[in-house]
Amino acid sequence: MKIYVTTMYRYGNRESRSYVVHAGTDKHDAWQAGVDEKNFSYGEYDFEVVSFDFGEIEYPLGGK
Repeated sequence: MKIYVTTMYRYGNRESRSYVVHAGTDKHDAWQAGVDEKNFSYGEYDFEVVSFDFGEIEYPLGGK
């Protein structure tokens, strides 16, 4: 199963402010969440949708 995560980046810059606006299993919902949030921010934030296969993320989620 794929998980789609939509992240908003200020002016599309990955080195600037960012936040996650959606995480779920439907690609269309992930894309639409990005479009809606971009419109809500009057274009100040752009988005990226990344997909992950559930169960394939093996790195620790916290700590060292």
